[in-house]
Amino acid sequence: MGLKDKAKGIWKRVSELDEDSETANSLSKEKERIPYKDISKKLKEVMKSNVDVVGRRIIIPSYYAIYFNEADRKLREEVEDVVCDELKEELYHDMRKINPEQNKRDLCIEVKTDASLENAEFRIDFHIKKPEPGDKIIADEAPVHEPEIENEIDYKETVIEQTPTPTTDDKQTVIMQRPTDEILYKVLVNSGEEKKEIEITKKTITIGRGSKDDVCLQSPDFSISRSHATITAKDGEYYLIPSGINGSFLNGQELELNKEAQISAGDEIKIMNFCLKILL
Repeated sequence: MGLKDKAKGIWKRVSELDEDSETANSLSKEKERIPYKDISKKLKEVMKSNVDVVGRRIIIPSYYAIYFNEADRKLREEVEDVVCDELKEELYHDMRKINPEQNKRDLCIEVKTDASLENAEFRIDFHIKKPEPGDKIIADEAPVHEPEIENEIDYKETVIEQTPTPTTDDKQTVIMQRPTDEILYKVLVNSGEEKKEIEITKKTITIGRGSKDDVCLQSPDFSISRSHATITAKDGEYYLIPSGINGSFLNGQELELNKEAQISAGDEIKIMNFCLKILL
């Protein structure tokens, strides 16, 4: 009998050990480990939510650091390297579905300690590539979006006089009020399931799946890029510049990448399953 036949059935995947209550109890009698499947699921979610498309390149973060508190980390101390290897295999498999040219050698997963975490808590940080000493790691936290103020005159003071009260001093309340922007035109967005009109007040807007795009097109499969295209208003004319890897179509004809094309009200702009029109 060969060596492979003798070993067959003896070795178990780390992910399967979490389902083996006897094995888990033997490793820790005081408390249970954080389930491997929870870590794997969160890791894949972090990866997928931070995929970006730049020009014709698909950019996927390749460095991930998984943080536990000291006590939770000790529960997997002896198999930490094996856990990282298995997570790497699973994550690489999902990355290849998004980008078949993904290089496995660039992928790195490490386990680290964060004393601020509670028991059974963990967090995942990521980076486009493995950071050098001193580089800042991007935390897996929801970004806080502050209102964008182009300049100080975007906001003006409005003074509202209050009804006099039986005091010796008059009172005033000062509030910040943004002036109403002029609507230049509207963009009609038709996904096939719903239609909506978006009022445009800027001369240049971006269209894409990014949350910061002026016209946001939902794309769970990353087929639509962040800032997939831009529309610019100049001297009463409108121009479309496509930059997304999967192309943009004007009245059924695919436009050349990064080349300006003039558009008119009523023209049909097609981006994947979305149809857009300018309404004046």
